[in-house]
Amino acid sequence: MGALAIVVTWLALRLRTPSRDRAERWAARNGYGAVTLTTFRDVPWNLPFYARLGFDVVAPDEVSASLRAIVEDETRRGLDPSRRVVMKRPGPPQSDHLN
Repeated sequence: MGALAIVVTWLALRLRTPSRDRAERWAARNGYGAVTLTTFRDVPWNLPFYARLGFDVVAPDEVSASLRAIVEDETRRGLDPSRRVVMKRPGPPQSDHLN
């Protein structure tokens, strides 16, 4: 899945977004135990927003090869890697994703 845009209105209301819900359901249906993302660490509404939703910062030495490749691709596209952060949230319990 590519970039996941969170509309500012949803952000301001602190509501779950349909796109994020779909991403989490897809991850659960396909056997992934977590949802990951990359975002800006220094934009006031990015990292804190995702932290409130249960995402934790992944330590650099714990970033998987596939996530490292995403960060490298972002760097090639002009994003400053020092401003980026990888975050991870455990997936829902097995019974929560059957809907």
